[in-house]
Amino acid sequence: MTKEMTKQLKRMVVPDRHHCDCCGFAHNCQIHGCAVLRQAVKEVETLAQITTAVLQEE
Repeated sequence: MTKEMTKQLKRMVVPDRHHCDCCGFAHNCQIHGCAVLRQAVKEVETLAQITTAVLQEE
């Protein structure tokens, strides 16, 4: 589930000013893609790594 979720989030991080809601979270979303979605990808990946590490310890 997590790999598919991050894959879809990354697909949505499109550098396109027409999809930007100008949330004010960051600038240059038109160049790098949506900052909120990029951060969400990082958070999901980090949580997946932590979960994997915890499960391996058990």
